[in-house]
Amino acid sequence: MACGPYCAVRVVLAPRPVPAPRPSPATGEVLAPRDLLLVVRFTRNWIHYGFMAHTVVCVVIAAVEGVLGR
Repeated sequence: MACGPYCAVRVVLAPRPVPAPRPSPATGEVLAPRDLLLVVRFTRNWIHYGFMAHTVVCVVIAAVEGVLGR
């Protein structure tokens, strides 16, 4: 790819190396600490967002009941 003296960007496409397949935890392998941290992280997010969604739904229900005079 020939580029003149004012070429600002050069695009190079390189193939990514293919990682070796990892053994599945179902075969009795112990999860790596990195995998356990990911499980904790995503579980924490689901608990957090689930709690927030539950709170919002309860507030909306209370508001609708208040408007209807129940």
